[in-house]
Amino acid sequence: MLYVVRGKSNNNNRSLRVEANSAEEAEKIGWKSGLFVTEVEAVETSSAERVMEKIGDAVARAWRYTPANAFKAWGRSVSSSQMSTLLVLAAATWLVDLHALKFL
Repeated sequence: MLYVVRGKSNNNNRSLRVEANSAEEAEKIGWKSGLFVTEVEAVETSSAERVMEKIGDAVARAWRYTPANAFKAWGRSVSSSQMSTLLVLAAATWLVDLHALKFL
């Protein structure tokens, strides 16, 4: 039977999917893998719908919490066009410095 073993490891919540004959055996496997076991739950065999729902919820959470402007410069959000301008100016400055040092 399939079990989900939940617990903590290094102050992080973890979960394992374990194939075992009983809940006690699943708990032992969790302890052996370095998990401070807090919960052992049997998984139904027809839980494909629940799995798809959980995946959908995870994707929705990841999409919702993705920052709009991931680029930051000097503590402020920077748009992609401003970032590309900064990169072009940095490359131009680098080329001017190389020319001044007579590398180019």
